[in-house]
Amino acid sequence: YILDSLTVRAHTRKNNYSILKGWDSVNSLFESWTTMDMSNYKNVVNSKENVIIKVIDDCAWLICDNNWDFEYDDNPITDSEIQVTFLEKIDNEWMISFNAIVTKPSPNRE
Repeated sequence: YILDSLTVRAHTRKNNYSILKGWDSVNSLFESWTTMDMSNYKNVVNSKENVIIKVIDDCAWLICDNNWDFEYDDNPITDSEIQVTFLEKIDNEWMISFNAIVTKPSPNRE
């Protein structure tokens, strides 16, 4: 992540959303995850599928399926979201300036 006030992370859920503005807010989210009780979670696996990346000079965007498989209280769970990420090349390293995790709506049934 770019450690500045313009870094943004967005999450949507079925009935709400959140937008974190600035590295301090994004980092606070990450730090809160380190203190979560994960004792009921087992065999957590994250994978990315259907990845599309476009690079233009020192900027890039990515979209993909962000897949989670795990067991919670010994029950298998599979979840898939859409991830949208914008990156900037700074000092020859790709860094995230915007990251969104979007709940997938019901499939379009045309």
